[in-house]
Amino acid sequence: MADSEKVGGMLREQIQLAANLGLVATPSFVASGVGVLGYLGPRSIGRIVAALKTCGEVACPS
Repeated sequence: MADSEKVGGMLREQIQLAANLGLVATPSFVASGVGVLGYLGPRSIGRIVAALKTCGEVACPS
């Protein structure tokens, strides 16, 4: 299934989207309009997810 045209098309779309957004690291994430480049580790990603749930931003204002 991974070699199917459907999967290949989805991957090409994601590659084009990443290029259009200027995301040059793997992995890259977009959270609330903010690009996050590279893997930050489970604690940092957990803090981003918690902030998104709390205030809708990657970091809540103090």
